[in-house]
Amino acid sequence: MSTPEDKEETALKKPSIPLWQTILRWIAVLPASVVAQYVAIIFNRWTANYYDDDVVYRMSRSYDFGGHYIIGPVYAMQMGLICGAAFSFAGIKVAPSHKKAVLTVYGIGYVAWIVLGVFLICYAPHAGKEVSIEAIMRYSIQTIATAFGLLFGGLMAIDDSVSL
Repeated sequence: MSTPEDKEETALKKPSIPLWQTILRWIAVLPASVVAQYVAIIFNRWTANYYDDDVVYRMSRSYDFGGHYIIGPVYAMQMGLICGAAFSFAGIKVAPSHKKAVLTVYGIGYVAWIVLGVFLICYAPHAGKEVSIEAIMRYSIQTIATAFGLLFGGLMAIDDSVSL
């Protein structure tokens, strides 16, 4: 005979999904993140054209602010926030389970990406390449904004009240 507690436990359990669907969702986590990031880049460039067409053109072809010292940092910060949030939100929403673990892995991967970027900036003068202070400032602004975007998008995706 079943007790009321057993009925509550079975009612709270999520319906099981087939194994093949779970495997496909785990395979699609990283590609979904990358696609969402590129969609965010396209959307951001499209919307940034409204406040200055020249900013997007020059900043997409240089490592610094492209001569725009007021709108350039805003655009770099906006790009970092939107792309980071889209990357983590899409990947975590596609993951069938362990959403906090996926956010942790994304965070560790991003820290590794930052370390690689710092290494390349430090190595560039030894390779005969010149690094400007503007390029370091843009990298720093975009890196910090992307970290906040990753965290924001990940926390929004973990929250069950937010859906696609």
